[in-house]
Amino acid sequence: MKKQKKEKNAMKKWTFLLMAGVVGASVCVSATGCRRGEDSEEIDSSKTQLYISNFDAGIGRTWVERLGEEFEKDFENYSFEDGKKGVQVLYNHNTKNKDSAFLDALEQDEDTIYFTEQIDYSYYYHKFYDLTSIMKEGAITGVDDNGNFTRESESIVSKMDPTLLSFLNKGTAGNEKYHALPYYLGLKNVNYDVDLWSENKYFFSEGGCPSEIVAKALKENGDVDAAVASYYTELQKLQAGQASDYWFFVDRDGKAEIDGESMDFGLSAGPDGKYDTFDDGLPATYEEFYLLMDKMSAEVTPFIWPGSNPGYADMLTTSLWQNNEGVENLKTYYSLNGTVSNLVKLDQNGEIVKDSKGKPVIDAPVTFTGGKDNGYEIQRSVEKYYALQFAQKIAQTDDWTNVACYDGTTQSSAQSKYLTQGYTDKGQGIKKTAMLIDGCWWQQEATATFDIMAKTDKKYAKENREFAMMALPNSTIERMVDRKTNNEKLVTVSTNDSFAFINGGLKEGDPLLAVAKTFMSYIHSDKSLNIFTEVTNIFRPFDYEITDETESKMSLYGKNLMEYRDNLQIVYPYSTNSFMNGNQAVFKNGYDGWNWHSYTNLMGEETQPVDALHNERDKGATADDYFEGLYNYCKTTAWQKLDMDA
Repeated sequence: MKKQKKEKNAMKKWTFLLMAGVVGASVCVSATGCRRGEDSEEIDSSKTQLYISNFDAGIGRTWVERLGEEFEKDFENYSFEDGKKGVQVLYNHNTKNKDSAFLDALEQDEDTIYFTEQIDYSYYYHKFYDLTSIMKEGAITGVDDNGNFTRESESIVSKMDPTLLSFLNKGTAGNEKYHALPYYLGLKNVNYDVDLWSENKYFFSEGGCPSEIVAKALKENGDVDAAVASYYTELQKLQAGQASDYWFFVDRDGKAEIDGESMDFGLSAGPDGKYDTFDDGLPATYEEFYLLMDKMSAEVTPFIWPGSNPGYADMLTTSLWQNNEGVENLKTYYSLNGTVSNLVKLDQNGEIVKDSKGKPVIDAPVTFTGGKDNGYEIQRSVEKYYALQFAQKIAQTDDWTNVACYDGTTQSSAQSKYLTQGYTDKGQGIKKTAMLIDGCWWQQEATATFDIMAKTDKKYAKENREFAMMALPNSTIERMVDRKTNNEKLVTVSTNDSFAFINGGLKEGDPLLAVAKTFMSYIHSDKSLNIFTEVTNIFRPFDYEITDETESKMSLYGKNLMEYRDNLQIVYPYSTNSFMNGNQAVFKNGYDGWNWHSYTNLMGEETQPVDALHNERDKGATADDYFEGLYNYCKTTAWQKLDMDA
């Protein structure tokens, strides 16, 4: 993989990518790669080239081009090979960097650094260059006057989550081997229009919802059991359409008008059960959320997601389950090591056993020691059942969803409808939509729509509209009590299996490898991590402080996302369990596969609960059916496909 070969083959490579329809590639008319939106750029033979392959989807390309510019500037006088000074960064922006095909042929690929997603690291890591020495040193920040690299004092590995680090380690204790670094923090959830919620007063006031009875008791060390009983009494009144003293709404500041006068009522405690925190005013339980949706649907449409990809709806199903499952149970779920005590009891026919109030009966705790013998039992989690009940409620309540949720609407079109319907002249007469189910990168993807709307009115510009990722409700009021009592944070899982790595085909002594290693270290400095966040308004999975300067340049959504992230405990869906890592075809961590693969005689084989419960509702499909089928499929079908020697 020498420079001369790359120069000779560059035109052929970029032409092929263009003909293949790679998103974002520009016409290249010389022996170069396209970069920074220019039509072409000649190879500068006075500099060492750095060839970057970037997955150009949700996160986009602007961030890496910005860092490329910074790198070129900081190393403009540094020599990576004899007779040359400085670096020229060339980009291959594409949508191939999540396919196994490109990894299978990586040895023949001509790029040096890759930013990817949906990568099976456990299977492909041997094709990636060993980054251990880079990661165990401080990130490179530049070059001093003597031509030596300057570095941060803190190592890159010290900025990483221990679970994620253990998964990446393919060596032994004391002899670590790391072949990739995590790329971006993949948060998927409900994104809500804070401006719309505030204007229509959809936030609960302090004392304005049934969960407030319990939140007050927790705050004042009162009788929590009595408060829980009162919660259910008030909830039943509201569900029956009766009046309740615990049902009052305010704007984001806790204010509402009474007889023409603005009054400050304050905000409810929200899902975390604590006052004066980031989630105040939001529904604390699923039951409160349902009631709020019924109120909303008279004025707006609660939800939108892209109908062309039904799995997007289950970003919510999955996030609800994960948040309520809690950290320790999730670690057991992803490692199949540990004890779980919230499993639903099933009878001899595989049906849910319920108590006199219709709630699932909890079975005896189950201990997992690697999962080969009993791993499928983890699917009996009561929190999965409650999340499926939520999925059924969304799927079978038409007033809650935009028509785009079940047609061929694309992701970008769903984002556009979310931003425009009810706002622009074209969207007049159509209800506004309160919430978009999408990843944290959605605002970055929707930049073009924001820009078009801003030409009509600056109030529609990205920097002027306020959105946020929602703190999710608790499955039950009892779960809120546990969370507050045990001081549990809300929980989410970083998804998308996104990694950055260097091509393992590069040889020691090759200047292409030297510059690639330097760049890989450089982009993990706090300064570079801040640039990533400034440009994208999202985060990388490292411990770094957002500077005041960076925050000042972020959108309102980015700032709210930072507050959301800072109030979460993030779990990574990885483990060192060789049995699970060797059976990734079954233990896939996406919205399908291991999480929601179900089979019932009623619905057949399904991996996407919301879509299945919507499509089969005329047959009477329920969360119970899906939950029982999930366990049945994992026990009788998935387990038969596993390699027990892995």
